[in-house]
Order: sequence, then structure tokens, then C-alpha cells
Amino acid sequence: MRISTLNFLQAPVDSLNKLQSELQRTQAQVASGTKLLTPADDPVAAGRIQELERWKLAATQQQRNGDIVASRLSLQETALADVTDILQRMQELTVQGGNGTYDETPRRMLAAEVRSRAEQLLQVANRRTPSGEYVFAGASIGTVPFARQGGAVRYAGDDLSRLVEVGPGQRVADGFPGSDVFMRVPAGNGDFALRAGTANAGTGIVGVGSLVDPTAWDDQPYRVLFMADGSWEARDAADALVASAAYRPGAAIEFRGIRLSVTGAPVPGDQFHIDPAGSEDMFATLERLADALEAPMGSPAQRAASGNELGAVLTQLGQTLEHVSNARSVLGTRLTAIDDAAASRAALEEDVVANLSKLRDTDYSEALTRLNLQLTGLQAAQQSYAKLARLSLFDYL
Repeated sequence: MRISTLNFLQAPVDSLNKLQSELQRTQAQVASGTKLLTPADDPVAAGRIQELERWKLAATQQQRNGDIVASRLSLQETALADVTDILQRMQELTVQGGNGTYDETPRRMLAAEVRSRAEQLLQVANRRTPSGEYVFAGASIGTVPFARQGGAVRYAGDDLSRLVEVGPGQRVADGFPGSDVFMRVPAGNGDFALRAGTANAGTGIVGVGSLVDPTAWDDQPYRVLFMADGSWEARDAADALVASAAYRPGAAIEFRGIRLSVTGAPVPGDQFHIDPAGSEDMFATLERLADALEAPMGSPAQRAASGNELGAVLTQLGQTLEHVSNARSVLGTRLTAIDDAAASRAALEEDVVANLSKLRDTDYSEALTRLNLQLTGLQAAQQSYAKLARLSLFDYL
């Protein structure tokens, strides 16, 4: 078998090229800090790295989302804290206005403060974020949500809440639309609302009322009518008699699961209405309070009408404060959810970073050891090839 000089020298050259290529790859790993220079080096590891990188990008976006939503929720919570202060002051003014020693002059002064506070409430409802978005406009963040129209406050925002992803599979609403907070406050005691008849001529004043048997309450309107014989009658919307008894000031009047009491001296024909609990906006409640404080007080019947309205407003203010407190509790729960999502992300990110490092980063201790071995091997191969390249047939002659 004959071997040409070319064939004799080609194998060492191929070996040198391979050693050189491996050395360059190791040098590139050391220089870049990455052991996977191309996906072809380890396709499985490269795929896993892409998955982990996508998770990191999503986590970064979720962190930004969480920061934005937390800021918006905090602004709403601060606004509702201001609303709470206003409502508590309204309660104080309502109690003062019910003081029997107050004549019309101090009551008008109280009414002026109520109207001033109502404007303050409107400003809070139209509060903006530092970027200019309206906090209580729902998803219509560029629309002024509340404005006075014809003596009433109207809502121009929408009823939407934006759900924002703050964690894997976890979305948090970025706040309450203003309609939920300011416009849809349950009326009365939450089950029903009491109001005096506009034509009442006596001095009867109705109390708060309560629901003592929810199973008997049918959520229908009723009225309690006072008769000439000194009794009261409860009648439904069709004027059918539901219950009746002798009237005793302050004694409980009960029917269909509800209980109320009337003090004073109602005259025959006076009546008090029991309406199913609907809703009433905060601005209307404050308007009712101002009107009640500005109402004339010249006769016992007028004083009783004012007392009934102030009592109803005081009940509504209590319901409104509870409504705001519930909203603040929900906001607090959402802020906690954002914090929990951030903590979960931080814990997972440690594992992700560790896995990425194992899959992608160069082990410098191992790489430098390998580099030295490859350099030594390459030098030895080069020296051997140099000797082989000088060999000739004449060396054997």
C-alpha cells in the first residue's frame, strides 16, 4: 500500500485544525462568559433559556404593571380617606342642625358649610393622577367624571375597571369607577328607607327603623298611616291593609319583618313611607342636608318635617360612610395582592436566574482548566507536526 506525502501530512493538519477550533471556542466562552455560543451547541438548553428569558420579560412587565396599579389604588385610597373626613364632618353638622335650640340663622351657617364641603367632595371625585388621568373616571381616564347639571351632579365616566396582570395568571382591577363609589350608595339602612309624607301636619318624627326578620320582608313599598281613632295602619302599594294597632309614641311598629317607631304627635292623615332600598349619590345626600338646614322652622309641623329629613340624612350618611369604608377595604385587599405578587415573583426570579446561570453562564474554573489543557495539547501537536513535516525519503537512504 502506497501513502503519498499529501496523505501523510493531511491527518496531522486536520487534527491541528480541530484543536485550534476547540481552543477558539473555549477562548470565546471565557471572553463572553457564555458557554452556549450558538443554539447548535445544546438545542435543548437553548430552548430552555428562551423560555426563562420570556418569563423574565413577562415578570418585568408585571412589575411595571403592579407599580402603576398600586400608585392608582393608593391615590383612590387617599381620596376616599378625604371623602371619609368630609362625611364625618357632615354627620357632625347634621347632629348640630337637629339641636332644638338652633334658630334659622345658625342653621343657615351650617348649610353654607355643607354646600362648601359638597364642592370639596366634587373636587375629590374629580382628582387626577400626576400624569393627568382622572382617578374615578373608570376606563375613560381622559374624561372629567363629575359635573353639576341642573342642580344635580352627573357622572360622565364609564362603569369599567381595567384588569391588569401583576403576576402569572393574576389580574388586579386598577380601581373603582366613580359611579360605584359616589353614585350608587345603598339608600336608607341598606334594607329600606323611611321618609315622611310631604303633607304631614303633625309633629311625628320617625326613627331609623330596622329589619328584624329578613324572611318576612318582601322588599315592597309600604306606608304607615295615622287614623282619627288614634291607631296606625300599614298599607301596601295597592292600599291593602297589612297591619294595624293603637299608636303609642315611641312604641314599636312592626309588620312584614320591619320595625320602626314614631315619636311626637302625628295627626290623622299623616303618613310615613317605607321604600325598598335603592341607591342615592353622595352629592344628593349633601344637597338634602343643606335644604333641610335651610328649611323654615316657624311652626311645630315645619320643625318636625326638618327633624324627619335630618334623621333620614343622618341615616344615609352612616350608610355612605360604611359604603366608603367597604371600598377602602377592597382597595387595601388589592394593594396586598400586588405586594404578594411581587414577593412571589421575587422568589421565582431567584430560581430563574439560578437556572439561567447553570444553562448559559461559563464555569470559569472549568473553562480555564480546559483552556490550559487545550493550549498544551495544541503546542504539542504543533511541535509534532513540525518534526513530521521535515521528514523525507532521503532520511532513510
